[in-house]
Amino acid sequence: MRLELKSVGELCSQQFKPLRMFMAPWVHDNTFTLLVGPRGSGKTWLGMAIAQAIASGSRLGDWPTINKTKVLYLEGEMPERVLSDRFRQIDQSGENHIVGGDISVVSCDHYEDIALPNISDPKNHEHYRAMFERYEVIIIDNLLNIARPMDSRDHELATWQRTASFLKSQRTKGKAIILLHHTGKSGLQMGTIVKENDVDTFLMVTPEIGRTERGFGAEVRFDKARYLEFPYNKPIWIEYAPNEEQGRYVWTIHPLQEHKAFKMREMKFKGMSERDIAEIMGIPLFSVKMILRGE
Repeated sequence: MRLELKSVGELCSQQFKPLRMFMAPWVHDNTFTLLVGPRGSGKTWLGMAIAQAIASGSRLGDWPTINKTKVLYLEGEMPERVLSDRFRQIDQSGENHIVGGDISVVSCDHYEDIALPNISDPKNHEHYRAMFERYEVIIIDNLLNIARPMDSRDHELATWQRTASFLKSQRTKGKAIILLHHTGKSGLQMGTIVKENDVDTFLMVTPEIGRTERGFGAEVRFDKARYLEFPYNKPIWIEYAPNEEQGRYVWTIHPLQEHKAFKMREMKFKGMSERDIAEIMGIPLFSVKMILRGE
């Protein structure tokens, strides 16, 4: 292999094509994202909502779609019957609707063995390359279903390296790849930490504990974001819940600190002590006092 080196001067003077933003501030071309959370945290709902918004040109909470484009959604767990119900609800929640529009779904039901072809196996890369060709945004739900060991001697790091190598080759073609993944019992993403090194954006989803209302709420942190600067990389609170006035589920996104302050004031109004609020929120008592004073 012949390697032609560039000087820093050559690199800095090189003209690159501007980023093509799909959904501001973080979904744009040439990116590889890992969206991680525990089972039941709402990852799939969020992944579907991102797909729906970008394909329809809708806003998802405070995240506006800048360039509407074709989206491919790969689902490795749920049968089409469940996918149909979920996408119907997600579509009803959107500003614009996509039924029959620019989003395509590939599920485990498409294959005889009820499993997506193993993307860690180089023999399947041509299959996926052809599948991905028409789409600029590709959402894969989830890593454990699509990237599997090739045999009993294959180890997790090698499985990931083959998968990441292929997905990064797709990133260089101007695609945005969003890969959903589970956390383990430790609360960290399952498997090798090398995953976090390979991706451009790493989102951690932490669900609301003990929720009694319909829908879900979750804290989302940009634990890694190569292309984001303050304040766009600040942690947020994202919620998906019924709205009585609109007669449908709606998405809302708030800065995490703003959401915490609202919850504390709500608990204080209900008569809870500041000490109890601190225990429930898992933060120091002096922080509760400062937030309630508006500091």
